Amino acid sequence: MSTGDVLGAGTVVTVVFELEVPLLLLQARSFARHVPVGAVAEVLVIDNTARGLPARGAAELLAAYGPHADRVTLLRPDDLGGVPAAPGWQRQQALKLLVAPRVTTGRYLALDAKNHLVRAPDPAWFGVPDGRARLGVHGYAGHPLRPALERTVRYLGLDPGAVLDRFPATVTPFVLVTSLVRAMVEDVGDRAGRPFAQEFVDHRLTEFFLYAAWLEARAGGRDRWYADGQPGCPVVWPGDPSLRAVRAAGEELDGTGAPVLSVHRTALVRMPADATDALTDLWVAHGLFAARGDAARFVAGFRRTYRRRVWVRRCREAPQRVRARLADRATAAGAVPA
Repeated sequence: MSTGDVLGAGTVVTVVFELEVPLLLLQARSFARHVPVGAVAEVLVIDNTARGLPARGAAELLAAYGPHADRVTLLRPDDLGGVPAAPGWQRQQALKLLVAPRVTTGRYLALDAKNHLVRAPDPAWFGVPDGRARLGVHGYAGHPLRPALERTVRYLGLDPGAVLDRFPATVTPFVLVTSLVRAMVEDVGDRAGRPFAQEFVDHRLTEFFLYAAWLEARAGGRDRWYADGQPGCPVVWPGDPSLRAVRAAGEELDGTGAPVLSVHRTALVRMPADATDALTDLWVAHGLFAARGDAARFVAGFRRTYRRRVWVRRCREAPQRVRARLADRATAAGAVPA
């Protein structure tokens, strides 16, 4: 089996921040369980935590990758040139593109920490016989991401109306062509006359929308590089972390042969007991845990860590929020805040 046949790319890139470190450990475990040795040339983990993973945490993560541990490299945002102050989600999007110069293979697979493998992927999931990667596409006319799509395609001079009916999904897993990402980052920065990251943040761009739109505007169209039709992988979202949603995800995994399940961190925190039991059973059935008790302890530990970190963050941010509210009230009253 040649490198990249299974995952459609020789390199895997994952970005993680504090609240999702336990989910990244689950992803690493899923790699050890389901990805054949030699199927990945390198795994680049972008550590987007505030202070960096401690030595013990980094060692635990590497151990979780099992036979792939010697192919894992931990990077910090500064290793990629850094990203200006921005919401966490926007920083993570930019980092998935800024990493391209560090990738040594022709393609890389972008993941989020919420993604974990549930089976060894069929090579046909990520690519077609003519060598192109596969993309999932759908319509955006009534989609909540429509404003982001319209903003991004307008940035590149495209007509939003021409793409709303059929455009690539902006979810992971997503295969990127390394040379094209590098060219796009350079092109956007050159045209703007400033670093790509600053332009990305200031214009509130979206990483996969920008990449797909750039293929249309500057690289001869995405059909040259990609084949549409990937069915996508199931996600349990925070808006519906119910038993019904978990069962539907399991049925989709079985029905489509999808290799990846995604569970959003907030969904895992909000999930009721019956849905949690169904999810842990699903994990056990796909070899990620030996027994439901092991999976249940993972969930309990994740929830404790999540709530503690959220509580600490809110306490740190509280003075800033209070000052902002006072400033808003003073402005509304016509006063000049001190």
